[in-house]
Amino acid sequence: RGGSCRLFPLDAVRALTTKVYFECTGWQDAEDGSAPLVYALLLRRCRQGHCEEFCIYRGSLPTYGAVLPPGFAPHFQVGLAVVVQDQLGAAVVALNRSLAITLPEPPGDLPGGPGDLMTWLHGLTESMLPRLLRQADPQHVIEYSLALITVLNEASTGSEHSLAAAAELDTRRQLQAQIRKNVTETLVSLRVNTVDDIQQIAAALAQCTVSSGEPVCGSCLKQTLHKLEGMMRILQAETAAGTGTPTGIADSILNITGDLIHLASVDVQGPRPPELGMELPAHMVASRAYHLSSALMCIVMRSRVLDEEPLTLVGEEITARGKRSDPRSLLCQGDASLPGCPFSIPTAFSGALSNLSDVVQLMFLVDSNPFPFGYISNYTVSTKVASMAFQTQAGAHIPIGQLASERAITVKVPSSSDRAAQGP
Repeated sequence: RGGSCRLFPLDAVRALTTKVYFECTGWQDAEDGSAPLVYALLLRRCRQGHCEEFCIYRGSLPTYGAVLPPGFAPHFQVGLAVVVQDQLGAAVVALNRSLAITLPEPPGDLPGGPGDLMTWLHGLTESMLPRLLRQADPQHVIEYSLALITVLNEASTGSEHSLAAAAELDTRRQLQAQIRKNVTETLVSLRVNTVDDIQQIAAALAQCTVSSGEPVCGSCLKQTLHKLEGMMRILQAETAAGTGTPTGIADSILNITGDLIHLASVDVQGPRPPELGMELPAHMVASRAYHLSSALMCIVMRSRVLDEEPLTLVGEEITARGKRSDPRSLLCQGDASLPGCPFSIPTAFSGALSNLSDVVQLMFLVDSNPFPFGYISNYTVSTKVASMAFQTQAGAHIPIGQLASERAITVKVPSSSDRAAQGP
């Protein structure tokens, strides 16, 4: 039953340093007035048609305060929502408003000089993050880590233009890399037990893998891979046909795996300091990340029912599509082939699956080739990789081969010269 919620403060809010509170009163379960409710604080920020969503808090407290990520420059606007939910999952948006959250102002007495944001952020990763870990409250660790890494990403955008000397730029990049390493190691050290844990930690880790021209922390890539594998085991146990598809979580994980492929490629091409070195060979990081993306789609497609609309997940480096359907209604098939389909499937292909009435089709398009990636500096063809697989709803692979010419599937990947001719 209806109550009310409010947010405060609403003015002069700075990321990482201003704690923003929500306060809800008067809400009750319509069926059982004494039943506990779940309150969630959600943040959404958008830039150039791309939006990011974060679950800042989810729990039983009707009043809670947290430090928040900044909005994107130049306006720094974010959307904040408070959602109230009963024990059966019925939810209502109790409050929804926009707010400007700007970058923080560091103290003026730092060793690097007044207002040295990177020096200050590095100090926080060396002092505040370990302190929060010792307090053993993962909620505070996650929200602080998220605010810190998003401040780093936003402050890094365009800041290099103001650094005149190459030596100064190199020092700044090393400092940024160390900040990113400290935050990543903090997040991967947290235990993951529930889907809610995955939602929060995966969204924060996706910010840690954003490519920003810094030296690549190879050990961080390996640790992040291990963390993702643990998350996938939990997701697999919790996802079944007819349940809600965890698209938000899948988007975060897909962004991470795509970034890992890209960062591993960058790591091969450039020198790196020993302390940031790669423990796993880069090609293994990339290929494992690619296979994790495939495993992720297999898991989330378990929630789909026959002939449900196709599922599309779009990351920074990977686009994944899945459909559960009759073999005569596949993606990219016949006249139903859409612009941007990496494959062309003739109508006659359905005959190869004539003994099946329910198949799961998975397609991937990866921007950075995860297989020979990074070893050729001047490609004359596209580095994109397209792949497609078929499986049963139970997850068993359906082999495709020995196709007659009228059933043959065509792969459509543009060359770099084609893209250059098409223009921007």
